[in-house]
Amino acid sequence: MKILIAGLLQFDSGKTSLAAALTVLARMRGFNAVAVKPVGGHSFWNQFDTLLRSEQLGKLVGEDAYILWKASGKVEPLEVISPFDVATIALDIRKIGGVSSYFKNSESIFESAVLVRLSKVLHGKIVSEHFVLTDNLEKGVATLARRVTTLAQKLDAKEIGKREFAKLTVEAVYSVDEILSKTISKYDIVIIESFNNAACPTPASILADKVVIVAPGLAMVFDGAKYRAAIQQLAKIKFLEIVTSEILDIISPEKIFEIKPRSKDNLYKPLDDTKRILNYLVGG
Repeated sequence: MKILIAGLLQFDSGKTSLAAALTVLARMRGFNAVAVKPVGGHSFWNQFDTLLRSEQLGKLVGEDAYILWKASGKVEPLEVISPFDVATIALDIRKIGGVSSYFKNSESIFESAVLVRLSKVLHGKIVSEHFVLTDNLEKGVATLARRVTTLAQKLDAKEIGKREFAKLTVEAVYSVDEILSKTISKYDIVIIESFNNAACPTPASILADKVVIVAPGLAMVFDGAKYRAAIQQLAKIKFLEIVTSEILDIISPEKIFEIKPRSKDNLYKPLDDTKRILNYLVGG
C-alpha cells in the first residue's frame, strides 16, 4: 500500500510528525513499513542541527528525512529514504542590492541553495553526489558560510551554478523515482512525504492508494484515484508545479480526522489520533 502525505501550508503543516507516527504504529502492528521523503529541503540557518549531523554522517541529510529514517527502524540507508536533498543558507542583507531584492532572493530556492545531494542507482548500487553553489554561498552570512564551505570540501562537492542546479532538479526526478519504485516493491506499506505544500513530489508518488493532506490539527484523507485525476487535470496547464490548495478546489476529502500536537518526546509514540487514521487507511 502506498500512502502520500502532503501539507496544506508551505511550512509547518505537520507532515513529518504524522508520517513518523503512522510508520512507527504500522511497524508495531507487524507491517513491513517504511517512510520516505523523495525530495527534501532544509535551511542550515533555521535547522543548524542538519549541518552538524551532515558533518557527522559524511552526507547531506535533512531533519525530516532523519526523523523518517528513525521511524522506519533504519531499515534502509538514508539515501533511499531521501534521494534528493537541498540545503539553503541565510543570506547576508549587506550583500544583496536592496531590501526587496533581499526578500526575493531569500524566498527563492535558486538564490539560496548552497549544498545539494543526489543519490541514484548505478550498477545496482546506491551512489551519491554532492554539489555546492559557490555563488549563493558567497551571498550567505559569513559565520555560517565558512562552516558550509568546510562541509562541501569534506563531501567533495562539485561546484555548479544556478542554471546547472535548475537542470539538476529536473533530471533528479528520474533517479528519485527509480529508487522510490524499488522501495515500493519491497514493503507492505510505503509512506511518502511530500515537500512544502507540493501536491506531488515526483510522478511515481501520484500512484498512491490513499493521500493525506495535513493542516494544523487536521488530516484530510483522499482516495488515491480521485486525487490522481485532479493532479492530471491540473497538470495539463501546470505540469507538476501543483499545490495542495488547488486540489481542494477540485475534490473533497472522503474523511477528516482531528490530530493532536506533538512534542519531540512523543514524536515516535503513536497516539489515539494516529491509530484512528491508520485503521481507516489500511481498513483495520
